Amino acid sequence: MKIVMGLCFLPVIFIIYFTVIYSAKSRKNYLLGVSCVNDYFTKEELAQYLKSFKKELNIWLIVLLLLFGAISFIPKDYVYLSVLMLWLIPSMFCFFIPFARGFKKLSTEKKRRLAMNGEETSAIPVDLTAASTVYHTGLIKYGWIGTWIGFIPVILSFIVPIDSKITILYPLLFGTMWVVNLSLIFLMYWFEHKKTEVISSKTEENITYTKIEVYEWNRLLTAFIWLTSIYNLILFASFTFETLFWGLIIGTFVYCVVLFYFTIKAMITIRNKQSKFDISSPYSVDDDKYWIWGMIYYNKNDSHLMISKRDKMGTTINLAKTSGKILYAIVGVIIFASTIGCAIWILMEGIYRPNLQIEENSFVASHISEEYNIPISSIEEVTLLDTLPRTRKDVGSAMDELYKGSFRVTDIGRCELLLNPKTKAYILIETSNEDLYIFNEDSLENTIQIYEQLEAQLNHSSTTN
Repeated sequence: MKIVMGLCFLPVIFIIYFTVIYSAKSRKNYLLGVSCVNDYFTKEELAQYLKSFKKELNIWLIVLLLLFGAISFIPKDYVYLSVLMLWLIPSMFCFFIPFARGFKKLSTEKKRRLAMNGEETSAIPVDLTAASTVYHTGLIKYGWIGTWIGFIPVILSFIVPIDSKITILYPLLFGTMWVVNLSLIFLMYWFEHKKTEVISSKTEENITYTKIEVYEWNRLLTAFIWLTSIYNLILFASFTFETLFWGLIIGTFVYCVVLFYFTIKAMITIRNKQSKFDISSPYSVDDDKYWIWGMIYYNKNDSHLMISKRDKMGTTINLAKTSGKILYAIVGVIIFASTIGCAIWILMEGIYRPNLQIEENSFVASHISEEYNIPISSIEEVTLLDTLPRTRKDVGSAMDELYKGSFRVTDIGRCELLLNPKTKAYILIETSNEDLYIFNEDSLENTIQIYEQLEAQLNHSSTTN
């Protein structure tokens, strides 16, 4: 469990690391988010700034890797997973500190040189002719086709019952994937109505330059939609047919790798095409004052809510707009609340232990709260197992010392589990509704004692009847 989760989380820092390096110098005449650097600095000076930035970035990488290595020595997997979730927060943000520091140093020096030469920051040109241009790529229709294909698992999840005990969770899962595709369709529409990039005094050159970016991003989003829809179908098939379990593992890995590959490929393609684009009358646009740390856009004079990032790696939000502030706040709350919330939830899952009780008319299994309350009158058979057959989690937790939720158990079928897999005694309960449960406590003696009490009560009930 620890190895699998570690392998899933570790690539995050390398993806962010290489993304930040690419962002530092991804366009001509830009470095660390500062514009017009070639106009004010020599190549040797820029190389020194870039070297200093990479050195600081590498220090952060080493620190995060050392933290990751230290975390791996935590013995309890639920503590390990909780700390690993918290480790994600610095992993997501620490690499942007060298970028922000580099932007501040470079932009400050640029302003100093401007002041020495008696120059002022140049105004941002506005191409009014191209301002209202709509960039029809013709790809949205293919995006819609892929989106509706991704809706098929949502429909099938109501027609083909995957698990009679969980009637709504699977439609929600497949529906969430479908909503992701809808958001990508929204982005495609936004790109086709995006702000025209002003890089020339000629309107047609501005439109062509922007059209390169719009087309490549919409092609990438179309690929995302189709891949997500195919993955949604794989999810449905793997939950429906137990033999396709490894197809889910392989499909998830391939899905993530292909998405990452297509994203990097699109970024490189946009950069290469735009760098080769011949501009007859270029503008040297200087708008550093509208970028906080070179990453956050703040411009009260711009009516656009979303604009392209300076490194051309996607879009960002105009923080000067009220709606932009709200969106930033929502995203921030989601990131921190989900990360910290997951860490607390995992920690509680591990701290609380399974507890079994036989009350007057029911068998109660509790964990953090009461999880199962089975009327004794509904129990058809109870068996004590000394080994737990091979299991596969559908929904729930599968930690070293806790199995909780809906599982598929070899030679038994779908079962509800609440147990410690290291305790070599398992109470198998079958009800008159053909529902199956497997329980135990951390204590072997307590588990056997609960089993004997339950068996005696069942025998007494059958004798009385």
